[in-house]
Amino acid sequence: MNKFYMNGKLIHKASDHNTKRCEVEKWVFLPHSDFERLKANPYQEHEAITAARDLMYEDKNAYHCIMLLDEYGEDGLLIEAEGFDYPRLSMFVPDAKSIYERYQTSESELKLHDMIKDTVKKIAELAHTDKTDFTSADMIDMDEVESLFKNAIVQQLSQRDDIIFRNPCPVKNHVKLANAVLN
Repeated sequence: MNKFYMNGKLIHKASDHNTKRCEVEKWVFLPHSDFERLKANPYQEHEAITAARDLMYEDKNAYHCIMLLDEYGEDGLLIEAEGFDYPRLSMFVPDAKSIYERYQTSESELKLHDMIKDTVKKIAELAHTDKTDFTSADMIDMDEVESLFKNAIVQQLSQRDDIIFRNPCPVKNHVKLANAVLN
């Protein structure tokens, strides 16, 4: 069996593991050296924290935080500075980059992923019953795949700051890619 590895800090004889909702208001990629410095010395000031100071606060429902990500690593630091220029409240987040990537994943991409999983499951079921007289066309709705693929591209482009859409034009559940222009 494959082992799963992650970085973490276990608490000796923890009294509880109660949590409060944390909302990431901004994701910030830091140079590896800056990230490692903050990880080793969390009470130091950093310009990324200062720049996002107004985004961080606590209300009755949640901590409003920024997530600092290592541009070359996988981990992150969740920060709530309480109005200061350094992390007053912080948490090391293992594998934070995959959380960021999941957050950036569009609905169409998730549907494509589910289609792939469902198709693999169907093929495996057929293989276990010795049925081999099927084609990919029997398993995959290519019109739906094309539509989801185009929508996923448009959704990802719409998340970029350097791309704007002029006169979005819905055509069969997707926007014409030709309408995307550089900002």
